[in-house]
Amino acid sequence: MPLSTARIRRFANMAAQPGSCSYNEANKARFHKDGKAICRQLVKLMGLEKGQYNLRSNMGGIAVSGEVTLHTDGVYFQLSQSAVAGLEVMYRKCKDQKDYTGGRNRWMKFADLCDLEAVAKRLKIIHDAPNDQMADIALREAA
Repeated sequence: MPLSTARIRRFANMAAQPGSCSYNEANKARFHKDGKAICRQLVKLMGLEKGQYNLRSNMGGIAVSGEVTLHTDGVYFQLSQSAVAGLEVMYRKCKDQKDYTGGRNRWMKFADLCDLEAVAKRLKIIHDAPNDQMADIALREAA
């Protein structure tokens, strides 16, 4: 069952507020639950099968949001709150599910998640590109 736009918007609004998960157990739990649901929806939209991705959640300490990570055979996608404005949702090209450094980091706003189909399309382009340079070319062509 697809996620409702309202649920994604609530997640994006809460997550975009710096510190909303710090020292707030309920918000942090919601961040991880909804973040994992968003990643599962991205998996479906990207057409990935079991074994082609890994979804994990690291709650971190009390003062941070922790992170929710979707790691596929071609893209590394991570949701976490940052103290730096504009560095919200990170994604990058990777070689496989054991590549934790990958290509250059790219960023989007939590609000971009409100159009999960567009996010999935962007991630699929990067996932399918043979290398980071080709991903840049394909992203420009798709824009």
